[in-house]
Order: sequence, then C-alpha cells, then structure tokens
Amino acid sequence: MPLSDVVDIYRKSGKPPFLKEGFTAILPASEDIITLIKKIVQANDNYQIDEVLIDGNEIEVENLTVSESQLAVVFDLGSEIRHFQNIEQLISESSDIKKGELPVEFYLFDEDIYYQKGNDVHGDLLKLKQLCVLISSLLKLAHYHNVKDLTEEHHLIFLSAEKTDSPLVIAMIPSADLLMGKLSKVSILDDLIADEASTIDTHHSAKITIFSTTLKEFLPLSHNPKDAFYYLVLNWDDFADLYLNNLKTYSSGFAFHKAKKEVAEAEITFSEQLANIMSDITGKILSIPVSLAAIIAMAPASNSVLIDCLILFGLIISSVFIVGSIQNQQNRFSIVKQSQYIVFEAIQGTALNFPEALEKRIKDMKDTTNRNIYITQSWLQLFRIIAWFPCLLGAVFLCWKYDISKETIEYIIIVSLVTICILRALQKLHHHLQKT
Repeated sequence: MPLSDVVDIYRKSGKPPFLKEGFTAILPASEDIITLIKKIVQANDNYQIDEVLIDGNEIEVENLTVSESQLAVVFDLGSEIRHFQNIEQLISESSDIKKGELPVEFYLFDEDIYYQKGNDVHGDLLKLKQLCVLISSLLKLAHYHNVKDLTEEHHLIFLSAEKTDSPLVIAMIPSADLLMGKLSKVSILDDLIADEASTIDTHHSAKITIFSTTLKEFLPLSHNPKDAFYYLVLNWDDFADLYLNNLKTYSSGFAFHKAKKEVAEAEITFSEQLANIMSDITGKILSIPVSLAAIIAMAPASNSVLIDCLILFGLIISSVFIVGSIQNQQNRFSIVKQSQYIVFEAIQGTALNFPEALEKRIKDMKDTTNRNIYITQSWLQLFRIIAWFPCLLGAVFLCWKYDISKETIEYIIIVSLVTICILRALQKLHHHLQKT
C-alpha cells in the first residue's frame, strides 16, 4: 500500500495524535473515504487497519456503506519505518541518512511533510538533502571507513600526503543540529566523486590529495572524531573556500611549470628548425664557387662557340637547381615561422596569469626568435640572388669574348629564359607528383 494513501487518510481526519504504533482517524462515511479504506485493506501491506468502528460498533470493511455516520479507523503502522514523528527522528533513526541518502518515501507527522523520491524539497528538507550529499561524498572520498554496522558510528579515515603525519579520523553521526550549517557549496565535491572523473581528469588524484590535506588543515587537532564532523558541517562554506583556494594554488603552480617547459621546448625546437634549414642549403651554396670556376674554362681562344655555349647552358641549369633548392628551404621556413606564431599565441593567451619572471622570459624568447627569423630570411634571399651569379657572369664573358651583336645577345637571353621556365615547370611537376 502506498504511504501516500495513509497520509491522505491522516490529513482528511484532521491529523489526529500520532502514536508510534499508529493513530485513530475519525472520518465521514463518504464514498471516497470508503473507497480509500477498501484500497488500503486490499493492499495487505505493512500498514494495516486494525478495526473500523461506526458509533462504537466494529464493522467489516466490506460491509461499509455511505451514510451520515462517522467512522473510527484504527491504523497499525507496522514495522516498516517510513513514517517519523519529526525530522529529528528521521535523521537519528533512518539508516538511509547514515549512508548519505534520503529514504525513497517518508512522512513527517509533526511537520506534515510527505516526501517521495523526485519531489522538490525546500527548507529543512533541502538542508537535509545537502547533508546527505556531503555524507555520501565523504564516504566515497575517505581512504578507509567502517560501514559494516549502520547502528554504530562511521569512522572515516583520511590519510595525509606526508607519511609522517597522523591520519585524520571523522565520526559520521548525523543529527538535527547539523541542519544549522550552511552547505550551499557542497557541489564542489561533484568533480571529485564523479564516476568518470578518474579517467577524464588527469589531476583527479591530485585534487583528492588536496581535499584530504585541506581537511587536515581546516579541522583543529583538539577535536575528537565526532566534534570534527560537526565542526566541518557547521563551517562547510569556510572549508569550501579554503579548498578552492588550495586547488587554485595547485592549478597555478602546475600551469606555471607547464608554461616554463613549453617555452623552453619551443625555443629549442625553433632554433633546431632554423639551423636545419641553413645547414641543408649550405652544401648547395658551396657549389656556386665551383660554377664560377667553370667560367675559366671558357677563356681559351681555341674553344669553339658551341663548347662555350654548352658551358653557359650548364651554368644556367646549375643556377636553376640551386634556386629551386633555396625555394624549398624558403617554403620550409614559412611553415616554421607560421608554427612559431601559433605557439606564441597559445602561450601568450595565458601569459597575464604568469609571474613577471616568466612573462619576461616569454618576451625575450619571442624577441630572440623573431631576430633569428629575420636573419634566416635575409640569408635565404641573399643566397637566391647569389645563385644566379655564375650564369650571369658566364653570359657576360661569352658576349665579351665573341663580341656578340645585340641581336645575338637577345637571342641568348630568350633561350636562357625559356630554359629556366622549362626547368621550373619540371620542378613544380615533380613536387606535385610527390604530394599525390
């Protein structure tokens, strides 16, 4: 039988005196009352109707009919504890409260409060619900506790981060006095007790350690386990502020050391990348003096025009390949420069929260990196210009040696430009085939 039916009868009868074993309800013999009484009897639950009287005479429930008479219905509330005299009795006698849970269903006679799981709560019931959340959370967060016998005190044991420190013991003894505490910040425990917290939060273990350390810091050493629990509940918001402050200190310290590591790693990475770009191009740049030496081979008068033109053609090809290699390095350089900006934006986004020393270190690294980028970019542009020197000098020497006419020079220039264009097209085609 639903407890709500008994509560309905109790309220309709004007809330008569309640005894632990039951109560007697005086009700009119109306159709809805008789229907409700028959429903209660048919349910055959722990809540039983001992007898029904009309004008002092007992009558069987199935013989009840609508009349002007008054019914005296004697209720036996049975052994199932779903009803309590008041909220004090609920807290002291309910085993669910000691486990940090509100009973699924109960009724408080003095307060005339009927509760069923899922109902909205307010006033003292809201405070009790917050107290239950705190109790259940502490049971989950404690390193050790005794819950074998719910009639005894629950001693929760919290270990300290320092092995030399003695553990903290809290005796979980709920009482109505604890409803005077302010538990508006009990939600800070949600992240600590969430089922998925240990898998998605890399700092979960550290947060639990901070919580235990804060308990040790907050609770006076002079308190016995019972008083420690009372002090914690009655001053919970102060404890919550201390815990959040300690957590913020930890988070700031972690972010600081992480940022220092990121700055150092970024500086080393950029330096290595710029050094690799320069070292990869240096070997090819050293071939330029060799190309210049080829111009000397054009000096003998015995050489034919064909041989000198072939030498010049070789110089042009050499210059084109060197310039192509430099272009590849410039592309790599652009990627490195872009990644550098992205990293700096990520670090700079939280730099305002860093200490002044770290902010200065970030600024110095940024200035140094920008200076190295400028130097590398300048060298690559210079190398690109120098790469064309051998073929230009060869062309000038060839024109001087054979006293070539203006028309011939124009022809040579056109042939050279066409050759360069063909080689560049072949180079782009090669890069495209590599990407695909």
